[in-house]
Amino acid sequence: YKRCFLISKIMSTLGTTPPISLETPSENDIKSSKNLEFVMKSFNLIEPIDVVAKRESVLGELNEICQQWVKDNLRKRGFAHLVNSSSSCAKLCTFGSWRLGVHSTGTDIDVLCIGPSPISREMFFSELCERLSNHEHVDNLSTLENAFVPLAKFRFKSIDIDLVYAQLATEVVSNDFDCFDDSILKGVDHQSVLSLNGVRNTDKILNLVPNVEVFRDSLRVIRLWSKHRGIYSNVLGYPGGISWAILVARICQLYPNAASSRIVASLFRFYDIWKWPTPIMLQDITDCGLGLQVWSSRQSYDSNFHDKMPVITPAYPSMNSTHSASYSTLKVLSSEMKRAANLISTTEKSVSSNHWKELLREKRFFKKHKNFLQLVAFSQSSNDQRTWAGWVKSKLRHLILRLEGSDFLQAIPYPVRHSMDAAIVNRVCSTDQRKCSGRKYTESFWIGLDIELGPQTKEEQTVPVAVDITTAVQQFFKLVLGTEIFRDGMGVELFHHRASDLPEYLMNSHMTSKLQKHKREDGIENGFVNNKRSKRSSLPDLPSELRKRRTDSTTTVNGYPDLKRSKRSRASRSRSSDASFPSSFSVTSFRNKHPKIERRPRC
Repeated sequence: YKRCFLISKIMSTLGTTPPISLETPSENDIKSSKNLEFVMKSFNLIEPIDVVAKRESVLGELNEICQQWVKDNLRKRGFAHLVNSSSSCAKLCTFGSWRLGVHSTGTDIDVLCIGPSPISREMFFSELCERLSNHEHVDNLSTLENAFVPLAKFRFKSIDIDLVYAQLATEVVSNDFDCFDDSILKGVDHQSVLSLNGVRNTDKILNLVPNVEVFRDSLRVIRLWSKHRGIYSNVLGYPGGISWAILVARICQLYPNAASSRIVASLFRFYDIWKWPTPIMLQDITDCGLGLQVWSSRQSYDSNFHDKMPVITPAYPSMNSTHSASYSTLKVLSSEMKRAANLISTTEKSVSSNHWKELLREKRFFKKHKNFLQLVAFSQSSNDQRTWAGWVKSKLRHLILRLEGSDFLQAIPYPVRHSMDAAIVNRVCSTDQRKCSGRKYTESFWIGLDIELGPQTKEEQTVPVAVDITTAVQQFFKLVLGTEIFRDGMGVELFHHRASDLPEYLMNSHMTSKLQKHKREDGIENGFVNNKRSKRSSLPDLPSELRKRRTDSTTTVNGYPDLKRSKRSRASRSRSSDASFPSSFSVTSFRNKHPKIERRPRC
C-alpha cells in the first residue's frame, strides 16, 4: 500500500481530468483494506491452483480445435496455399473477467476466435459448433446467432465457455497479429467489430489504471456487491462486467495512490452524487476515420431513447456499454449507491469487518415490491430450452421499456432466472399431462412492479388506480416470437402475482439463491404459482385486442380482473399494491406473425 507513482505521468496520461486526491494510504486505510480482504476471503471467490490450471488446459484444447477447423475449411474451399503448418490460421483471445484477472469460482470464460476472410460467421455456427457438439468433452452447447453479439455457449470439461467469432477482411491471420491496431477494423462487419472490441476494451482498461493490483482488488469487491444487490446484468438494464470495470477504473484514475478500501468507499460517494446522463469516460473519445459509428452525447440526446447512464468504452469505436439502462434500473442503481455511501460514511476512521459484511449483504428482492410479473419460457427439450430461454432473456429489456411507458409504473428486473427441477417435471407430468403439455422445460424471469403516483391530495388518495399493460405485453410477445429459432413446443407465459401470494421460500431467497430444487405440494413449482384461488381458462384467439370478459366473482377493469379488490383492509396495504394488472397471458402458438393470447382470469 505504500507504493507511489510518478504523479506527473499519471496526470498527463490517465483520465479526462486531473486526480481528485494524490494522498497515499493512511494507517486507517491499510486497516480497512485488511478488514475488507478478510471479509472477501470468507466468500471463497479465489479458485484453487488446480482449477486455474484446468481452465488454461481447456483453452489450449479449444485453440487446437479452432485452428484445425480453420485449416480444414481453407483447404476445402481452395485456399490451401494459405495453410502453413508452422503458423496459425486463427487466433484465440480471452476477454472479460478472466483477462481482467477478477474471475471467481464457477464463472465462465469469454473467448474470441479471430478468423480470416474466407471463414464466415455462418460457417462458425454451422461447422465449428457441429464439431464442438460431437466432441466427447463438450456438452450443453447452444447458439445465439441473433443476439447483439452472436455467440456460442457450451461447457468444456465442466468449464463454461462463451465463444464469439470475428471475421477479418484479410485472408491471413499472421503470427504477429495485433488486436489493438485500429486498422484491423477496416472493412470488418459490425458484429465482428463488437466481438473484437471485447478484447480491445479489456486490455485498454488495464492500461488506463495507475495500479492494476489495486484495481483488481477493488473490482472484485464491486462485482460481488453488485451481484448481491441485484444490479449486475447488462442484458436487463444494469451495468455488466465491462461497465463495472470502467466505473471502478475511473475512480482509480481519480485516486491513483489510494488503497483498495479507499477506492471502494470513494466509488460509492462519487457515483451517489454523479449527475447522469453525464458520461463516464476513461479517456477522450477519438475517431480514426474508418467510418464506424462513435458514441456522442448529442446523438444520444437527439435519439428517441437517449442514454440514461452512459458508460463509454475506451477502445475505438467508443460505445455506450450501458445502452440498455432504463429509468427503473437507474433508480435502483442510484438507491443502492446511496445506501452504500451512507453505510460507509457512518465510520469516521477505519471500516470494520462488520460494516463490510453489511455492505455486501444480499438483498431480498421479493420483499421489496408488492406486485410481480413472472415470465415463463418453456420448451420440450433441453437443447431448445437453452437457446429459447437465452433469446427471451435477451429481449426482456424491451418489455421493461414498454412497461415504463405505462402511467405511474416502474419495472425492476430480477437478474436471476430459475429452471424447473427435473424431479418436479416428472412428478407434475405424471399427475397432469395436460398441464405439462409443451412445458417439459421451463425458466422463469421475474419483474418487480412499483407504482409512483407522486404528491396527491386526500381525495386523490382514495381513488383506485388501474394500470393497463395489455399493449406492452402484446408487443413484447410479437417481438419474442418473431424469430427463426421459434419452433413447435416453445412458448412464453406471463403471470401477475402479489407478494402475499408468493411461496415462503421465494420471499426469503437471496440474490444468489438457487431455487430450482424447491417444491411444494400445493401446486407451486419453482415459483410457478398455481394459486388455489386461481383457475385457468382459455379464451379464443385474440390477435388484435383482448376481449372484455367478466366473471361472477371478480370485478374487472378494462377486461381484466381488478386485483385491488381484496379482503384485506385498504389501510393495511401500501399504495403501490392498489394497482390493477392482468392476471396472466399465455402465448402458445405463432401463426402469420399473430400470437395466440389467452387471458386467464383470477376467480
